[in-house]
Amino acid sequence: IDNMLIGRDGMSNLYDVLNVSPYDSKETIIASYKNTKKYHPDLCQDNLKEKYTEYMKILNNAKEILTNDEKRLSYDYEIGIYKDV
Repeated sequence: IDNMLIGRDGMSNLYDVLNVSPYDSKETIIASYKNTKKYHPDLCQDNLKEKYTEYMKILNNAKEILTNDEKRLSYDYEIGIYKDV
């Protein structure tokens, strides 16, 4: 799981966490988020529950920001992604 939080450039951002592009649609982001349910803490071995709980918090945060137009625009600006609106 730890390696999943590291982006292609060795840094992590919310797009990398959900394995999507900054130019993907909200629908694509939601679909990708739904694919992460396999990491839900209730579905893992007991010795991994703590790690999966933390990972799900990160995934939930990424989905919340990237599916909210205002939050996403602010986040994109913060990390230096400028798109035509």
